[in-house]
Amino acid sequence: MKSTCIEALEQWVSWMRQEVLPFWMAKGRHGKEGWFARRLTVRGGLVDEQQVFLGTQAQMIYIVARAEQAGWVEGTRRLTHDLIGVCGRYGTLPCRSDGYVRLISNQADILDQHFDLADHALFLLASTSMFAAYNEGSDFRRAGNILEWLNRLFACNNGGWEQGNYAEKTRFSRSHRQMLLAFILLYQITGKSVWQQRASEVYSLFRDKFYDAAKGVVYQRFDSSWNVLDEKAEVDLQEQLAWVHALCEYRGIVEQSVPSADIYRSTLALLASQSNEGAAVTAQRILAGLALLQRGVDVEADVTQKMAGFFQNFVPGKTQGSFVDATGADENSTGSVDVLFLLFESALQADRLLRAPH
Repeated sequence: MKSTCIEALEQWVSWMRQEVLPFWMAKGRHGKEGWFARRLTVRGGLVDEQQVFLGTQAQMIYIVARAEQAGWVEGTRRLTHDLIGVCGRYGTLPCRSDGYVRLISNQADILDQHFDLADHALFLLASTSMFAAYNEGSDFRRAGNILEWLNRLFACNNGGWEQGNYAEKTRFSRSHRQMLLAFILLYQITGKSVWQQRASEVYSLFRDKFYDAAKGVVYQRFDSSWNVLDEKAEVDLQEQLAWVHALCEYRGIVEQSVPSADIYRSTLALLASQSNEGAAVTAQRILAGLALLQRGVDVEADVTQKMAGFFQNFVPGKTQGSFVDATGADENSTGSVDVLFLLFESALQADRLLRAPH
C-alpha cells in the first residue's frame, strides 16, 4: 500500500478507538437498564430515548464485544451480558424466549410484536461476538437457540427464511446478507464446517436468485417463490456495496470466485451521477473498498478519498467522537447506530490491513 493509504487507515482506526467508541459508550446509554439510543446529536444528546429498538441493542452489543476482542476496550463483559439479558427479559413474548420483538418502550412495554429476520441476524452476530470476546459457552448456546427458533418458525422449503411474522410474505435479500455474515463469523470463531456450509447455502441463493450478473444488480424484494418483485425499481446503491463487503468476507472462508469487484465497479458507475452520497453510503463504500483491498483488489485511491471526504462532510468537530448522517450539520443534527456499525466494521477491516504483511 502507498504511504498515503496507510496514513489514512491509521487515522481511521485511531478515530474509532480514541474518539468514536468512547463517545458512544459514554453518551449513548439511557434508562436504568442502560439501553443504547438509536441516534445521538452532535453534542451527545439522546434522541427518541422513549423507544428502544432491539436491533439497535444487538448492534451495540456486537460493536462492544468485537472491540473487546480487538483490544480496543476492556472490562465490557458485564455491560454486554446485562444488556443482552434485559433484551431477553423485556423483548421477548411468553413461550417465545429465543425470538426478539422489534420495539419496546423505555418502560419495557412491547410496542411492536413483529419478529424480524434482520434483527435476529444481528442477535446472532452479537452472541457470536460475545462468545469470541469472553469465551463463555452460554453465548454460543444462545446463538444456536436463536437459529433453531428462526428455522422452526420461518425457514422456507425453497431456501432461506421468511422476513418474519408479517401479513405480507415478501422476502428480502438484505436480511439474507446479514444471515450470511452471521454464519461467516460463526465459522471464523469456531472453525466448524457446519457454519461454512450454512454460509454457502445463503450464497447459493445470492447466485441463483438475488444477483443479475448481466446487469450487475442485486435485487431486493421477492415473493414466496423467489420471483423478483419491482424488477424495474431503482437500484439500492448502499445495499449493492453491502453485498461487496459480504461477498469478500465469504471469499475469505471458501475457495470460490465471487463477483464482488464487478458489483463494486457497476455501483460506482451509478454513484458517479449522484451529487451527495450521504454518510451511510459513504461509510458502506469505505467498508466495501477495504474488504476488496483485503482480497488484493487495488481500490486504494477511492478508499483514501472517501475517508477524507467522510471527515470533511460528516464529522463537524463540535464534540470529539461525534459524526452526522447528512451534510450541513447544525446543533440538532444526529448520527445513527446504523452508520456507527458500518464505521466500526470498516475500522476493523482497516486494522487488519495495517497488521497484514505489506
